[in-house]
Amino acid sequence: MTSKKPLGNILRLPVTSELLERDRSVRIRLTVSGNSSTKKKIEGYLKKHLRSLKAVALTDSNAHYWINVIGVVDSLIGYNISYFIAGLFPSLREDLSEVLDESEAEMMSDLLDGLCSVFEHRIKMGPPDMLKDACEQIIKDFDENFLQQFLSVQEMVSNNSD
Repeated sequence: MTSKKPLGNILRLPVTSELLERDRSVRIRLTVSGNSSTKKKIEGYLKKHLRSLKAVALTDSNAHYWINVIGVVDSLIGYNISYFIAGLFPSLREDLSEVLDESEAEMMSDLLDGLCSVFEHRIKMGPPDMLKDACEQIIKDFDENFLQQFLSVQEMVSNNSD
């Protein structure tokens, strides 16, 4: 009996070798919705923390990941932030070929090519004075759960192409 690699973990990486060879930074598109003061405040906190991360470039096009945030802040009641992290659906041709025959794997991979996948959706709520900390935690979680894994794969591809 042959051992098959699980596909679960690879679905969180929006990477193809072509993307990695073109650019050494992780391109992130940040979109924040809410009333103007809320949007400005949340966007400022998130951008500050994103810019502090290694190898991150904020962009409006050709992003590896999208971070979309909807925020409501009331200075008396607190904040409510709904956010999701999405990205390009990864190329799975090699992994699918381990469980499907070659023509089926190619067909499935072609169907998924260029599609977006939502990797995570969460809601955060809290008192108004904790909004900055909540934004910092969103980016910290993104860094730990997505960015570091992405950079590791990027490093492996880079080492294999040398």
